[in-house]
Amino acid sequence: MIYNVLFVVGMTLQVDAAILQYQNQKLAQQLDFQLTEISALETRCNQLKSKQALHDETLMMVNGVWNQVGTNLLAVLVSLRVVHCNFNQMFSFLRITWQTKRADCQM
Repeated sequence: MIYNVLFVVGMTLQVDAAILQYQNQKLAQQLDFQLTEISALETRCNQLKSKQALHDETLMMVNGVWNQVGTNLLAVLVSLRVVHCNFNQMFSFLRITWQTKRADCQM
């Protein structure tokens, strides 16, 4: 009788150990897969950060040029005493000036 009980307990322990080994193997596979995915995501994140840094640099340069254009335009308008006119007058002035410069360039 005791032998049967010990045999059953021994078999149960063997089965439990086999189940734990199988579960451990599956968890290890999941962990490897997740670590691979994390590595790929970190690589992609670093690529996007580098790309964003280039875009930020370009945006800063364009912003600087745009501010300079605004400053230059204001200086031209002040020198031509057009600053105190309304928007339609300023637009007409700029359109005529642009058309004149364009006609000069085509000659």
